[in-house]
Amino acid sequence: MTTATTLTTATATATATATATAMTTTTTTTTWHTEDTLLAMAVVIALLLSLLAAVVAGVLARSDGATLPAAASRAGAAFAATLALATGLLALLR
Repeated sequence: MTTATTLTTATATATATATATAMTTTTTTTTWHTEDTLLAMAVVIALLLSLLAAVVAGVLARSDGATLPAAASRAGAAFAATLALATGLLALLR
């Protein structure tokens, strides 16, 4: 075996190893964290539903003749109750 053949074989082996390593790191860096993403989306949906419940409760309280502080208090209570219920369900399902 000549020196040129040995260098060619060593270069080919190093190239194959580098390619295999690059392919391995490429596949490991493109993992999708679907469980974390779905949990984040569920939390955002819970916040939006709580906000919607608070707005509806505040508008209904105001249209019923409640003062502005009383309507805001009812809206806050509705927000807290809805958010507590939604996060409790998320914790139960997880």
